[in-house]
Amino acid sequence: DVIVYVEPLPVVSFVADSIQGCEPFYVTFINTTPGNLQDCIWNFGGNNGGSSCDTITHLFQGGGLYDITLTTSSVNGCVNSITYDDYIYVEDNPSASFTASSTSLLSLNTDVQFTNSTIGAVNYVWDFDDDTQNSTATNPNHTFPDTESAGYVVTLYAYSPIGCVDSVSQVITIKQEIIFYIPNTFTPDGDEFNQNFMPV
Repeated sequence: DVIVYVEPLPVVSFVADSIQGCEPFYVTFINTTPGNLQDCIWNFGGNNGGSSCDTITHLFQGGGLYDITLTTSSVNGCVNSITYDDYIYVEDNPSASFTASSTSLLSLNTDVQFTNSTIGAVNYVWDFDDDTQNSTATNPNHTFPDTESAGYVVTLYAYSPIGCVDSVSQVITIKQEIIFYIPNTFTPDGDEFNQNFMPV
């Protein structure tokens, strides 16, 4: 008589602490395969991998969908693996940029039209640095205060669909214009009013 012991293959499973994020994206994987394991080999897509039968952390540096594979071996050499297709989603950060119709203005006309040229974003927040409410328009028009010469740092925050953010800033300069008033009449009649002709 011969007693033959047949060990079932490991039932491979794992979970990640987070499955989507902005690049660069750190993910910690937890091996949930039951049994007495000897070797655990991870593949995070391409040639990226690691070895751990407990937890392992990997840095995903580029945007895209990643297949994750875990191969386990028991102490008796039984090997099994599982692949979770498109398990990790890494989103590229947007590239924020914009232009202004003018960056140097006179106080007589402080309207500026902003043109958004951001790539990879769906939501926007504009901070005009002048104590006015932020704008969420894609291409806003804004009127700056005309009371004094000043410089305003306009910042655009651009957000991807899952909230990855990039920002860019430009300075808008307002110069107070000097206005001269030149009377078209004067009355040198000794009544102390309008005695001299001069610009004001």
